[in-house]
Amino acid sequence: MYRNILNVELQHPYFPHSSFASAHLQANATTSQLISKAGIQMRQSGSVWQIYVPAAVTDLTTLFPNEAQELVFEVTIGDPGYVNFTDLPLSKLAYFSFSTKENSQGLTREILDVTDANFQAVAKIRIKIADFLA
Repeated sequence: MYRNILNVELQHPYFPHSSFASAHLQANATTSQLISKAGIQMRQSGSVWQIYVPAAVTDLTTLFPNEAQELVFEVTIGDPGYVNFTDLPLSKLAYFSFSTKENSQGLTREILDVTDANFQAVAKIRIKIADFLA
């Protein structure tokens, strides 16, 4: 059995009434080790990540003895079209190919290809352990 200690929800103004489910949280190496050692479980439901600890743990300081620690996650995006609706600076930009051709309405541009859809982290989330121990 587990109990929920923290929810992290990601929102994007492009999706005001729906889930930003194409975003993913990836723990850094230190956080991954801490999560594994503490028996923490993470579950994603749409754009909300829920962090659970074993239900038998009543005092969270036993899992997190160093309150100066933090949980660090990188936010990555799985949607190849993300580059079209974000103002965030991206470490890898998609490459767009355009074709200019003439039709009965005049010249048009068509997007032919978007490559490199596997973006690097677009954001980093730092959660101070002391913030949720209080």
